[in-house]
Amino acid sequence: MYNLAEVNTEPGNEATCPFSPPLGWEGDESAYLELMRQRYKDRNFNQLIIGTVWCSKKMDIHYSGPFAEQAAQIVNKLR
Repeated sequence: MYNLAEVNTEPGNEATCPFSPPLGWEGDESAYLELMRQRYKDRNFNQLIIGTVWCSKKMDIHYSGPFAEQAAQIVNKLR
């Protein structure tokens, strides 16, 4: 079950959050942004990303993990 109001960017949580890099991820901020661009183009991840953006218009989103700031910027840009 996805909680679109909880964005956890810890690597390895991509099964429950589209903003989480894969397990073992060692990329930097630039690589993370590129991964998110790729996921935005992926129909499966895109729906969840857009769901989080929609939720952000109605409620506060809690961001956590090493890329929390970048994830928040992505959501805010897509609003």
